[in-house]
Amino acid sequence: MDLVREGWDRRAIVALAADATFDEARTDSTRKLLDPNEGSRWSIWFSAVVLVVYALLAGPLSFRRAARRGRPLRAFVELPIWSFGAAALIVVVGAVAKGGRSRARRLSLVECGEHEPRAAAVRFRALFASSADSLEVAALDPSSLLDVAGGASGVARSLVLGRDTAELVDLHGRPWETVLVREDGMTDLRGSVQFVGAGTELSVENTLPRDLIAVVAHAPGGDLRYFSRLRRGQRVRLDAGKPLPIPPSVVPAPLAPALPTPHRLDSYRFAALTDADVKGSSETWSAIEFAGREATDYWPDDRPVLIGELEGGDGVADDSGLAVDYDRVLVRVVGGRR
Repeated sequence: MDLVREGWDRRAIVALAADATFDEARTDSTRKLLDPNEGSRWSIWFSAVVLVVYALLAGPLSFRRAARRGRPLRAFVELPIWSFGAAALIVVVGAVAKGGRSRARRLSLVECGEHEPRAAAVRFRALFASSADSLEVAALDPSSLLDVAGGASGVARSLVLGRDTAELVDLHGRPWETVLVREDGMTDLRGSVQFVGAGTELSVENTLPRDLIAVVAHAPGGDLRYFSRLRRGQRVRLDAGKPLPIPPSVVPAPLAPALPTPHRLDSYRFAALTDADVKGSSETWSAIEFAGREATDYWPDDRPVLIGELEGGDGVADDSGLAVDYDRVLVRVVGGRR
């Protein structure tokens, strides 16, 4: 029972494990977050209004006006003009809504233990191309697993395994369709996050080369604490942060006597604070939680935990030949038992 409990504990504290199948529907929230088309839904409503106005102008209003002028056939002359104007306006609105250019978006989750500079990383890479030309997507780490995430069966591609990296070649998507690629691998943080002390003296120290922003930390047996920024080289006591209630544990009743009870992330609890400092922070964490396992324990009772965002993301301007306009790296650090 002790071995089973230890195995459960270790597995439960990992949010995104590399053993997940890439074609699961769990990535739907991530796709929605990274898909530029999600920001263009307004164009559908606008086009619907244009069609209604066109139907009125090209139909009863145009014929009534022509009849009043004593030239009823003139409405048939104006009809092509109204039709061309409406069609052109819908096309222009669609092009503006989609942005008119190819681009890439990236969201990564880095998970590691305290004092660890090398960490597991799950990267979601959304590729939005304006044509059906093939793309080549190379893994960022030689040990990475790489494939199309979500509805993979409808996307043609080939996976090439080389000496140094894996690469998706001949990746074809429809024009203006977002293809979501998931990569599970490792990354070097060139620093670490450390928990120092215990009890009320527990502190967290950032030795990463960049600042952590929108930080939520948890001390064993305590509430969540919020810090708007944890600067590189800075050490702060956890009890100095703004207090937040820890999400209640959730576990099916038959398992409660034998297994630990996991705590959900429940990003809505700190959404007001994080979103005020970093726009869309809670939404990105919510997408990560949905992509992971349901039994993940984000706030273990006996371990300190920190989540935050690495300022500047990966700092890349190009992904697979497409310009990157959205790049976020989320960090989750789990400490040892206290």
